[in-house]
Amino acid sequence: MLRLTIRRKLIGTLVITGFLPLVVLLVAVLSFGTHSRLETVSTSFKELARASSQGISDRIDAEGRRLLLLARLPGTIRAFELSAGWAPAAASQPVTTPPGAGLTHLPIPTGLLENPLARRMRIISRDNPQRFHFLAVNAAGNIIAADIAPDETTVATHHWFKRGMAGVDGRILIQAIAEDPHTHEPAVILVVPVRKVKSGTVIGLIKETVGIHTIERQLARGMGSQESTVAIYDTRLKRILFSIGSTPRAEKSVKVFSSASFGKNDLLSSLARGLVVGAAKVECSSLRRRAGTPVISPHWVVLVSQSAVAVLAPIFDQVRLVALLGLLMIIILFGLGFFISQREVISPLRRLRVAAAAVTRGELNVRLLSGDHHSSGFRHDELGELAHDFDAMTRSLQGTRHTLERREAAKSRFITIAAHELRTPIGALLGHLDLVKSRVAECRLEPEIQSRISHSLEVAISNGQRLETIVNELLKLVKEDRIAQNLRWQKVNMVDLVRSVCAEHADFFHERQLNLDMHLAENIPPIDGDEAKLRDALVNVVGNAIRFSPAGGTVRVAVRKVVGGMVEIDVEDSGPGMSQEAMGSLFEPFQPGDDAAQHSTAANEQSGFGLGLGLAIVRRFIDMHAGRVFIQKLPVGTRVRFILPIERFEPLPAANETSPSEGI
Repeated sequence: MLRLTIRRKLIGTLVITGFLPLVVLLVAVLSFGTHSRLETVSTSFKELARASSQGISDRIDAEGRRLLLLARLPGTIRAFELSAGWAPAAASQPVTTPPGAGLTHLPIPTGLLENPLARRMRIISRDNPQRFHFLAVNAAGNIIAADIAPDETTVATHHWFKRGMAGVDGRILIQAIAEDPHTHEPAVILVVPVRKVKSGTVIGLIKETVGIHTIERQLARGMGSQESTVAIYDTRLKRILFSIGSTPRAEKSVKVFSSASFGKNDLLSSLARGLVVGAAKVECSSLRRRAGTPVISPHWVVLVSQSAVAVLAPIFDQVRLVALLGLLMIIILFGLGFFISQREVISPLRRLRVAAAAVTRGELNVRLLSGDHHSSGFRHDELGELAHDFDAMTRSLQGTRHTLERREAAKSRFITIAAHELRTPIGALLGHLDLVKSRVAECRLEPEIQSRISHSLEVAISNGQRLETIVNELLKLVKEDRIAQNLRWQKVNMVDLVRSVCAEHADFFHERQLNLDMHLAENIPPIDGDEAKLRDALVNVVGNAIRFSPAGGTVRVAVRKVVGGMVEIDVEDSGPGMSQEAMGSLFEPFQPGDDAAQHSTAANEQSGFGLGLGLAIVRRFIDMHAGRVFIQKLPVGTRVRFILPIERFEPLPAANETSPSEGI
C-alpha cells in the first residue's frame, strides 16, 4: 500500500507538472494560433475579394467611360437625331454607304451594319479580344446600328430598354450578368443614354454586352490557392451569378455570408460554419462621378472562401507536433522520475516497512544503516535521518526490553523463591495451630478462657490459610508463564462446572445472605479445555462477585450458547461497581482495583482487599483457551463475561478489552 500510494502521488505530480502544462500549452496554441490564423486568412480573403471587386469595378468603369465617350460624339448624337421615328430595314438586307463619307455628313442609312455608327462599333469590338458587342437604339426602341447582325429590329419591350429610358434624364444601367442573346454566353450589360447637346433630352441608348471572360479574369485575382472558391453573389436577386471553383462551396459561402456569425473568427464558429469567407462589394463609383447622371448598378458581392479545416491545417499540424514532443518529453521524464523515486524513495521506504514489521514481531535487533550509508541504500537526506532515528529507536527499545526482562526474571525468581520458602513455614505453622487447637479442646479450662483461646486460634488459622492462598496464587502466576502450552485438554461440561463452583461457595452465599440467580441454558455442548484452569478462573470471578456484593445482594450467573460455536458465561455482582481508571488496569498483576473501603466486610476470606492477582490469572487462563474476557460496568454492580470456543484452536493474541465503551 505504501508503494502504491507513493506511485499515485508520483502520477498525480506528473499530471500536475507535466500533462496539465501540456494541455494548457495545447489549448493556448490551439486558441491563439487558430485565432491569429483565422484573422490572417480572413484579412487575406478580404483583400483578395476587394482586389477582385475593384478589378471588376475598374473594368466596368472603363467600358462605361468608353460608352459615354461614344455616346457624346457629335456624329453619334447626329445619327440618333436623324433616326427619330425611323424604322430600319431588316438586318438581312444590308445597305451600302459610299466609301469615305463622314458620319456627320451622311443621312441615316437603311442598313444596321453598314452605317458609320455601326462601322465604328465594329472597329471597337474587333480591336478588343474579349468580343464586346454594341447596339444603338433610338428613343422608340428601334435598333439603328450594331456591330453584329441582331435577331430583331426593335427592343422596345426589353427590360433593359425600359429601365434605361426611365426618367427624363436617362440613367446609366449596369445590368446583372445575363445570357447574351447573340453569343448565348453569360455577359454584363451596360446601357448609356444618348442626349441632345443643348437640351440634354435622351434620344436613344447605346448598349454594350461585356463577355464573361473579362469578369472571370478579375475573379481569378481572388483565387488565393487552388482550394479557394470565388463567387459573385447578387444580394438583391439572392443568387450566385458566377463562380470559380467548387459550386457547393460557393453556395455554402453565401449561407455563411448571410448568417449572423459572419465576421466571427473564433475556432468554434469557423468549424461550425466549415468555411472561412472574405467579402467585398462591387461599387462603380468612378463611372457615377464621370457620368454626372444616376447609375443603376447591380448589388454584387465578391465572396472568397476556403474550407476551415484546410485553413487551420497548419495550426493542427503544429498542435500535433507540440503534443507529440510534449508526450515524448513527459514519457522520458516519467521514466527518469520513476527510476529515481524507485531507487531513492520507494526502495528505502520498503526497507523501512520491512524493518517496522520485524519490530512489530518483536525482532528488536533489526538495523537499517550499516557503516556506509550508500551500501545500506540510504543517503544523507531526510530518509537517511529517518533510518538513523529508527535504528536509535530499536537500540533504545532493545535496551529497555533487556532491562525489563532482567527485572521480570528477578521478580519471578524472587516470587518463586519467596513462595517456596514461605510454603514450608506456613504449612508447619498451620499444622501446629491445628495441633494446639485439638489439645486446647481436650483441656478442661474455664469456659471463658477456653473460648478466648479458641477464638484466637481460629483467627490465627484463618490468617494462615489466607497467607497460604496468596502464596499459591503467586506460584500459579509464575508457573503459568512456563507451562502456558501444557494444558490438559478434555471435554468440559460448562453447565456442570458452573453448578459445582457455585455449590462450593454455598456457605459464603449463606453467610453473606446473598441471593444466587442462575440461568443455565440447556443443550450446551461440552467444550475443549483444561477443567482445572477453567475452574480456577470461575472460582476467582465468583469469589470476587461475593466479595463485592453487599449483604443481602444478588449474584447472577448465566451460561448460554452464542453464534459462531462459542459459549458465553456471565457473572454479575450487585456491588458499588468500579471507576473508569480502575477498569483500565484490572487484568494487570498486583492491581487490586478501587480502594478497599468500597469492599464489603466480613470475617472470612471472601471479604478482604486482595493483592490483585485473581483477574490476572483469570485473563491468562482464558487466553490460553483462545477465549476472551470482558468487564462491563452496570448501573448497579459489575459484569464479567467469558466467551470460550466450543472446539479447540490456537489462542489469539491477548488484548486489553476492559473498556466499558466497547460493551460486551
